[in-house]
Amino acid sequence: SENHITGSLPNFSIFPSLKNLNLSKNELNGTLPKSIGNLYNLKLLSISSNNLQGVISDSFFSNFSKLRSLDLSSTSLSLKFSLDWVPPFQLDRIYLTSCNLGPRFPNWIQTQRKISFLHLSDANISDTIPTKWLENLPHTLMALNLSNNQIHGQLPNVSAKSLNGLAIDLSANHIEGPLPLFPTNLT
Repeated sequence: SENHITGSLPNFSIFPSLKNLNLSKNELNGTLPKSIGNLYNLKLLSISSNNLQGVISDSFFSNFSKLRSLDLSSTSLSLKFSLDWVPPFQLDRIYLTSCNLGPRFPNWIQTQRKISFLHLSDANISDTIPTKWLENLPHTLMALNLSNNQIHGQLPNVSAKSLNGLAIDLSANHIEGPLPLFPTNLT
């Protein structure tokens, strides 16, 4: 990461044992090669802050049962997953800032019960706030950023939950109604 690597992503099928792929903050362009989907042992995929584009479907991630960290932020990638897709992984970190996820809040995110960091800001989400999910956030969650979307609706009462000093950013949305009582250790 953080070099001046240019060009398109190569064919990664020659690295079947690869566990961490971090090419963030470079000058890569083009689309994601399907060969990345064959990296069965991949635990970390970070290609943020590149000039990558195209559409990624749920089938791209079907072999990633070991994936723990996903960072596609600051690319022009669009993630188009079926509404009932359940990923084969449980992620610890999800960074999809400035990706095209919308217009609906991604259902597959709600299946992630070990998540620590979830950043979905500026992701073209214009759905109602997922109330049941927000009421039952995983106790492992430390940071939740849903800012700069068009999420609307009313915040549920989360005061009964132990959120372990969770940092929440819901700014620049269309949330309405009274603020619920939040836990005192929330930031």
